[in-house]
Amino acid sequence: MRRATLILTLAALGAALVIAPAASGATGGAPGFHKQVLLPGSGNGNEPSLAISSSGIRYPSWQSPGEF
Repeated sequence: MRRATLILTLAALGAALVIAPAASGATGGAPGFHKQVLLPGSGNGNEPSLAISSSGIRYPSWQSPGEF
């Protein structure tokens, strides 16, 4: 169950990364998907989250067990 929740969360995060530029009026063609991106230090992390500022800057975060 936890794995399914993580997969759905990652899918929503991916969708947000694709939809946000289109919603902000960004140009460059139709929205789509690209190769998976692994952020530095995010290995073995969980509970991903994405905050988007009013100017369109994206701030990804995640929990890394045992680290603060």
